[in-house]
Amino acid sequence: MMDYFERQAAPITLPNAENASRTPWQRRLSCRTKQMTGVHAARVGTRGGGCIPAALALGLALVLGAGEAAAQNLCAGDVVTGRTSIVVCDRAAGETRDVHINLRNPDISLTGYNESPVTADTYGTGSVTIEVTGGSLRASGNWAKGIRSWSNGGSGDVAVTMKDVDIATTNDNGAPVYVRRQAGTGNIKIDVSGGSFSTTGAVSQGITGWVQVAGDIDIDAKDLAIKTEGANALGIFGYRQGPTGDVDVDVRGGSIETGGFLAHGVYSGAIGGTGNADVSVSGASVTTR
Repeated sequence: MMDYFERQAAPITLPNAENASRTPWQRRLSCRTKQMTGVHAARVGTRGGGCIPAALALGLALVLGAGEAAAQNLCAGDVVTGRTSIVVCDRAAGETRDVHINLRNPDISLTGYNESPVTADTYGTGSVTIEVTGGSLRASGNWAKGIRSWSNGGSGDVAVTMKDVDIATTNDNGAPVYVRRQAGTGNIKIDVSGGSFSTTGAVSQGITGWVQVAGDIDIDAKDLAIKTEGANALGIFGYRQGPTGDVDVDVRGGSIETGGFLAHGVYSGAIGGTGNADVSVSGASVTTR
């Protein structure tokens, strides 16, 4: 069985839309397991929590990019084609509104600690929808994510839908797609078709859906190529720690390859409370080495 422990976090500072700067979130995510597995589905009975949450403070920022703010609302569902600069649609505590990011053929590349080409973090209430079709996202640096949505309060579901997108991250704790609910209530839905995800570094993750409160996790991957490299690497990780909720991971076609000490191809877990953890693999290859 694998336990994942919470990282430590420092506040985010987002002063304005034109000149946004963030104090890096200092994260630590450690894994403990007894064996390497290709596919793992665990349902563990009531026990002490495996996650220690740290306090976060989150500001609101809509980083729209020079010359684009007037013509396009990146956070309200306008289709944006050929985006080359980062997209940040964060929602503040106490704010109620839906966030909808809709990208076509983006080409975003950046380097830096805890950087993500597409971010939709929230303390507020409302749904978060992220759609990306085609294009590529690249992030280099520890804790770099391709697409990140972190919910730490309020309520609302998070849905990520992707088709034929290539995402690459490098260095430790990287993840092409990382969706997490740490507080509040809401479900996670991740649907990926085609494309390729690659990441290198310790605790690298291809797709992560993580709920620490009540909520369901549904991850569907069809004809997707995932390759992770590093100690404790995870191809697909679905993990619920709250009192209720099901975790379903469905892989159809494509391939998952993980390399490194204690690597897992597919991991689905539900810790404590009520709910199931299931994995279905059809027509796909899963390799650990």
